[in-house]
Amino acid sequence: MRALRPVDAQAYYLTRLGLLRSDPLAYATAEAEFAGTPLPELAAELAGGLGPQAGCVTYGLYSGSDLLGLLRVERGARASRAHCARLSGLGVLPSARGQGGGGLLLQAAIRQARAWPGVTRLSAAVPETQTAALALAARWGFGWWGSEPQARVDRTGRGYALHHLALEL
Repeated sequence: MRALRPVDAQAYYLTRLGLLRSDPLAYATAEAEFAGTPLPELAAELAGGLGPQAGCVTYGLYSGSDLLGLLRVERGARASRAHCARLSGLGVLPSARGQGGGGLLLQAAIRQARAWPGVTRLSAAVPETQTAALALAARWGFGWWGSEPQARVDRTGRGYALHHLALEL
C-alpha cells in the first residue's frame, strides 16, 4: 500500500480500466471515457498527490509489483470546503476481492484525511449497487446522511441511487 507516483501511470491506467470494465455502475466515469486518457495526463494527476501540501492522494494496493486496487482522497480546494475531504474511485480488482484490500485502502485514506490540518469530515458517495463498499464504510464508522435517486443510469436507462456517507474525524 502506498501513494501512487507519476511513474505508476501505466499501472494506474490498466488497473482503473480493469475496475471500470468489471463494475461499470460503481464509477461515474465510463470505461470508454477513461480509455482515451493519455498517460502523461495521468502522470500529472498522480504528481499532484506528492509533497507535504498535496490536496489529493491516490493510494494503490499492491501484491508484489501488481497494482490490485485504488482509492483517491481529496481535500476541499475552496476555503469554505477545506474542512472536508472526499473519497472516490475505491475499487479492488475481482481477482483480489474478499482479502481485506478495500479496508487497507480505506485505512490509508482516513489516515491521510486526519493528517491534513483542519480536516474534520471525510465523505463518499456510493452507488446502491455497491453493497460491499457500503458495508465496508459502515464498519469504519461512516454514517449515511442522504441518497440521490437516479444519480447513475446504466446502458438500459435504469437509474440507481447514490448514497451519501460521512465520517466525522
